[in-house]
Amino acid sequence: MILRVLKVVRKDTLISVVTAVATPHNRKAPFSIVEIGVDRAGRTLTLAREAIRNRCRRIHYYAFDLFQDWSTEKAKAEFCRLSPPVSVDQFQHTIGGIVGVEYIRLIRGDVRETIDPSLALPKLDVIWVSGGHSEETTLACARLLPNLSAHGIAVFDNYYPDHADRGVLPVISELITTYTDFEFETSPSFDTLPSGDRVGPLKVRRR
Repeated sequence: MILRVLKVVRKDTLISVVTAVATPHNRKAPFSIVEIGVDRAGRTLTLAREAIRNRCRRIHYYAFDLFQDWSTEKAKAEFCRLSPPVSVDQFQHTIGGIVGVEYIRLIRGDVRETIDPSLALPKLDVIWVSGGHSEETTLACARLLPNLSAHGIAVFDNYYPDHADRGVLPVISELITTYTDFEFETSPSFDTLPSGDRVGPLKVRRR
């Protein structure tokens, strides 16, 4: 029997988050999106198009991934599926083809090394974390939270309620203690993966 991946909860979350952030956003200013873990760029297209559908016409897109540095060994260590992401050139072509995306910045490599103050990122409206699922990588991704705009929302798309060894669940206490200016909201509903594992989003906002 083949099980399909039903990404209903997380897709609905993606759409609702972009809408919620776009509503108070100044439409004349850039709408800044960060995506960590682009996979095949399907979610990338949805994020950008939803922002444009909500009348945010100037999209600035930042994407973190291993890209060509991906390997099976790294994927296993990060509890990720064993299929490589698109290449830098493929991703650039995909996102660059969307009218309204006026700035693209791709950051290739391990986020434990690439996410640091030297990036000089602006205030970010949407941060979507769906890359590696190890504790170290999840904590590294959280270093972007101080860049979240006043009305922005970050989503950790790796909340596994039944696994204390991966994703955001084992580090929630540390995140709450470290980032006291933020509130964390877990989801009551989850998507089911082919493995039978349940996974859902953790939303983060400024208080």
